[in-house]
Amino acid sequence: MYCPKADKLSQFVDDVLTDKEYKDVAAHVKTCTSCQAVIELFQGEQQFIIETLQAPTLPDDFADNVLTQLDEYQPVVKMKQTKKLKHVLIFAAGIVLAIGITSSISPSFAQFIGGLFTTEDVDKGLQMANEMGIGERIDLQVTDQGLTLKVEDIVVDSSRIALSYQVLNNKGIAQDTYLALPDILNVVKVINENGNELEDLNMGWTNGNDYGLIEFSLRKLDVHENLTIHFDIKELNGVKGNWLLDVPVNTNDHNSLTTKIALNEQTTVQGVQIRLNKLELAPSSSDLYYETLYTDGERQKIEREIRLLEEKFGQEFFDMFKIYGADLAYHIKSGQEKLYESYYFQGSVLSSNFLEGTGRPIGELGHIAKTDAFIPQQQVTDLTFVLDGLIKTVPADFAITIKPKQLEKHPVSFDYEGNYYTFTAANKEKDTIQIDMKGSREAQAANLLKWVVVDSNGQVHDVNYSGATFDEQDENGRYLSEMSFTTYDINKLPEELTLHLIAVTRFEEIDEKWEVPLN
Repeated sequence: MYCPKADKLSQFVDDVLTDKEYKDVAAHVKTCTSCQAVIELFQGEQQFIIETLQAPTLPDDFADNVLTQLDEYQPVVKMKQTKKLKHVLIFAAGIVLAIGITSSISPSFAQFIGGLFTTEDVDKGLQMANEMGIGERIDLQVTDQGLTLKVEDIVVDSSRIALSYQVLNNKGIAQDTYLALPDILNVVKVINENGNELEDLNMGWTNGNDYGLIEFSLRKLDVHENLTIHFDIKELNGVKGNWLLDVPVNTNDHNSLTTKIALNEQTTVQGVQIRLNKLELAPSSSDLYYETLYTDGERQKIEREIRLLEEKFGQEFFDMFKIYGADLAYHIKSGQEKLYESYYFQGSVLSSNFLEGTGRPIGELGHIAKTDAFIPQQQVTDLTFVLDGLIKTVPADFAITIKPKQLEKHPVSFDYEGNYYTFTAANKEKDTIQIDMKGSREAQAANLLKWVVVDSNGQVHDVNYSGATFDEQDENGRYLSEMSFTTYDINKLPEELTLHLIAVTRFEEIDEKWEVPLN
């Protein structure tokens, strides 16, 4: 695990993390100057927005007064803001990648410019879908205990459902939209025509001070029916109550706007079978569906390695291999121009057009069905898929022993597959032990994905770890890096610990790029 993503740091600033999450982030931030700088930016941004965007509520006749001064048939210009909402991602069945930044929106200003989907507080795909006329003003609301939950706008296409909502007090002033989803008290779910919940949906929840956004991904389902978004909220802004609201959703109207391209292309590269299934071009996203699975020989080799590690450390640490397999490093081009680029292993930043990546295991170990979603490109033809490399998550068996109390005087160093680190300190704080190391990494070094700790009594302990790799390079041309390990179930700082690396992610460049026309 590297630096927490921006959404996690924003939640840390807003003090909305769980106790355990807060401890993990706090421990990381202590030693990471990069994250400290991001947190300072969030804090400064909040203060700036509070001071500049608290616009007074506009009078009821404001719009009429403005319109009377316009020429007949004058086109309306939609104004846009430039700040982002903060994202809290909820994982259903799959692996979700996303990025987000925090902000606050002035309710009177957002209402004047046409709602949340006309602003840059949502991704470009939702903006484009709204501009196509898919966005709909619904203004459904329910009131209890002096607070109103209001669902204002909805965008629906074959790839997702997105709802903007507000929480208003009895004077109509916007309140914090935090819903603590998922929670025992608060539930938002999708129900089909038969009254059954659609369970295989990824849900994204985004909250700001004045507006919130709830998204449901439909990419795993072939939905052609009327749905209902059911809100069952028991607590708003610390107030207990009962806010029940049903929002009808008609998916049939917009499925015809999606172009579906069957691909049915496959190849085998370096022990991995790749199946490109289809490309769907929806108004709010372009989605590539594919599968990766190991060849029989590669899978059997990995299974043998996992069994050996399970005998040493226990089975509970190896469930991760059920959801990780081989991923693809690729881009999609039009002519010679790169339009879409997948999440590349070498960097920690998604390409600017990447929206979301999901994956779910099917069948045998390492067989993963994946969907990558990108911001759609208008009027694009002649698309080509280009495979650049493979990203494999596989077992590892590397160990390093340290004496925590002696590290400051006698640091311990190691190198492993392009990683060069030195353990520098170990400290006991309340109920946690934190171990720090610094060093550098080569550009395509293995990602040290999963560690466990074995104490001097032979007890195996799980650890959380965080880290950062910086742009600055050392004298060898490697990128400077830091990492911290945290464990919660060791009562005192032991004389000796052994850290075992049990899983890594490796990038493999392929000899010959695989190109597939996406006709």
